[in-house]
Amino acid sequence: MRIMLFRTFALPYSPRYHHCERGAIAMKKATMYLTTDEWRIVIASLNDLRNKLIAEGKHTDFADNVLIKATTAPTKRVKIA
Repeated sequence: MRIMLFRTFALPYSPRYHHCERGAIAMKKATMYLTTDEWRIVIASLNDLRNKLIAEGKHTDFADNVLIKATTAPTKRVKIA
């Protein structure tokens, strides 16, 4: 048995929107478990996407929020048999 370290963070996804009581739209959240190498690839990809959006003059709010969540994601130890 070995122990691996994973970064975990929740991201909103929207296969279908769910309406709250007040008429607002809430999205479901998906939790991702990433190894250190996968985590680095996600960070680099999000940064590339953000740079591309900036070059095109588009808003980067969503990319910024996901990038912050990914960079500040806590580490979780998981036992693998």
